[in-house]
Parts: sequence; C-alpha cells; structure tokens
Amino acid sequence: MGTAPRAARVSNNSSMNNTTPTANRAARGRPAPSSFETRVLHSNYTIFQIKEQRFLTRDSEEDPKVEPSSQKTMLPSSPSRSIHVYISLSSSTFQLGHDLRFLCSSEDMRKEHFSCQKWTLKQLQYKDENTPKCTQNHTTHPAILFSIGGFSGNYFHDFADVLFPLFSTSFHFRKEARFLISDYKPWWVNKFRQILDHLTKHDLVDIDGEKLHTHCYSKIIGGLKFYRELIADPSLSKSAMQSFRRELRRVYALERKTAIRDGAIRPRLMIVSRNRTRILTNVDDVSRLATTLGYEVVIAEAGVSTNVTRFAQTVNSCDVFDGNTWRGLTNMVFLPDNAVLIQVVPFGGIDGFARLDFGNPSDGMNIRYLEYKITVNESSLSQQYSSDDPILKHPESYKGWNAVQSIYLDKQNVTIALDRFKGTLAKALKLIRH
Repeated sequence: MGTAPRAARVSNNSSMNNTTPTANRAARGRPAPSSFETRVLHSNYTIFQIKEQRFLTRDSEEDPKVEPSSQKTMLPSSPSRSIHVYISLSSSTFQLGHDLRFLCSSEDMRKEHFSCQKWTLKQLQYKDENTPKCTQNHTTHPAILFSIGGFSGNYFHDFADVLFPLFSTSFHFRKEARFLISDYKPWWVNKFRQILDHLTKHDLVDIDGEKLHTHCYSKIIGGLKFYRELIADPSLSKSAMQSFRRELRRVYALERKTAIRDGAIRPRLMIVSRNRTRILTNVDDVSRLATTLGYEVVIAEAGVSTNVTRFAQTVNSCDVFDGNTWRGLTNMVFLPDNAVLIQVVPFGGIDGFARLDFGNPSDGMNIRYLEYKITVNESSLSQQYSSDDPILKHPESYKGWNAVQSIYLDKQNVTIALDRFKGTLAKALKLIRH
C-alpha cells in the first residue's frame, strides 16, 4: 500500500453533509433516527474518533412481540464510548448524515425521558500503536453505517426512519454500497430482507457484533439522509419517493401502478381495522355504507407478524385506503398512483401530527388525501369523562406528547357517524372517477 499518508484535518475536501431533523420530530419527543457505533479500522488511514450515547427503552428493545409504541420511557443505557473510523486520505470522504446526533430542543415535550448526546468527530494520529491491521479491505465499494435501533419495530418508523432514508442514501450506488448495521435485529432484517436485498448486493454486516475482522473502506457515509417523515429534501430530489414506490412495486411484485378510473368497475376500498387502541367499533356498518355507495370493501389488519408481501399486494389492489391515524396507514406506500387515502383523525389535539406524518407525504406519493376528523360524540372519551371535563372541552390544552398519546391515542375508540362519513366516502369516489 506504499507509504502511509499523513493525517489530515477534516476540511472542505471531506463531504460533511450535516442536515437537521424537522421540528415536528423534536416536538413529539422523538429522537432523530438512531445513531451508530462501529469498528471500521485501517492502520494506514486517517483516524477519526466518534463519541456516542446509546439509548434503550425501559422494556425489551429486541423482542418483536413488544411494539416500541408501548415502550414510552427512553433511558441512557451506558456511558459514552469511543469508536474509531478509519478513512483513506486518497478520497478523504466521510459524510455525516443528520442521524449522527440526538437533537435537544427547548420545545422537546418528552425530554425528561431521555438524554440528548451530540456526536463529535475528532482526528487522531494514524500511527497509534493500538490500531489493528485490516483483515477485510473494501477499496472499491462505499460503506453506509446506520442503526435499526430507536423506534424501529414500529411499522411507521421502519419506513420513515430507516427504509426510505436508506433508499435515499444508497440508491445512486446501484446496489454497490455495503451496509454496516448497528443495533442489529435478526427478526427486523428478515422482515424487510426483500427491500434490503434490492438496495445492496453485498452481505449485511452486524457491525456491533463483528469481532473476527477489521473492515477498511475508502469511503464511508455515516447516517442516513433524512428531511421529514416520508418526504425527501426537495432541493436534492423531487422524485425520490416516486422512485422508492417503484422499487417497492418491484420488490413485492405489485401489479397496479395506477388506481382504477373505469366507472363500470367497483373501486376497492380497504378499511384498516385495529383491535387494541383506536378501534373502529362500527366497522361492519361502515362497510355496508361503502358497499351501498358502490365500493368493493376489504377489511384487514396488519400486525407485527403480518406477511409484508401479501399485505402489500392487497393494499396495491385497492383504490381507496381508509384507517385511523398511525401505524397501519404507513401501508399507503403500496397504493397505486392516484389512489385516495382517508385518514380518520381521532378526537383531540393531534391533527397537526397526523397531517405531518400522512397528509403531507401523500402528495409526493401521487396519492389524493382526505381527512375525517372525529367529533367528541364519535369518541369513546365522551363516555369516560363529563362534558365539562377539560379533556373534552379543551383538548388543545394538552400539548405534551405523553398526555396526548395516553389520552387521545391509547384510550380512545371511535364510532363513526355514518351520515357524516358518507360525504367523505362520496368525495373519495368522485376523486377516483375523475
């Protein structure tokens, strides 16, 4: 390899793309997509030291039977540790994605539940006698380091925090990038193996558990490109989500690119059912109403163990997609173009969050968006609290995420007023036809 190059400062020769997560994520107390740790080393390469604070939920973070949405408390699991990354001076490229830090914000409504640790990049001397020698050289292919910790396992965050940002970061490498995964969860990797295999042709590396080899790269991208939930940075790409959806159609063999417009054929309406929280108590009545209006109705529920391929194909066969706010609506990514998404927003002050997570991304997916806001009379909360209780009378006064979640998400079921909802279904039908 010739004479060892001299250590150099991180300067404009290095690509330092350090973007900032959106305010809505901080406002909900969500950390940015999880940071990483790694052992990527090279004795003749520039040495950088990265400090990290890892996080664990109070409950088990790796049991797929425990959905992270129920794991409310975030606690630091260990003191900061130093990780070394060695990068060739010839290319001098270490790109920092925004996901190298947890942001602290004065508006953070759950900051009492987790610490915020900034990441630092420090240059060391390459002749450090403790530096191990390379056993695996990857000089022709870049590496992307990212974590599947944090809120992964929650279906929405699987796509918003990991899969779409990973696609945005890696797709231009045309499957040549190597994925170094921190907080590796075998069950999670198996669940989304088809997507991962379409993004890289190389074996995945559990970098935390790598004890046998010392891997060396000439180019490393640290963290994933993230702009907003399920939205790409418009200054970088206006079609990233459309490209992602095309990739999903290939991955899961989704047959329909566009929704139906033939007036002679009944459009398919999927109603996403729930059986734990935000239950639609009169789903059969809603189904009968939709049928009388001219829909073919499909009722389905997606759980942790649901086969992604089969469910994606069912969603893709539908023209209108209706469900309560959050996880299940993430399946909108499988809808054909020009389909209609109807988001049923529970009673309470969560309208802004619901719109940010699903209303705003729908435009980039070429999906029409409708919103049905539950009134107090349609909410089970009206049976639990008196009419003058602040929970019913002044829901806007509950601004902390924990309060909003525990009251308006976890404890609320919905009984849709059919006469009101009929207008929303009719509007969706009109959008499909024109």
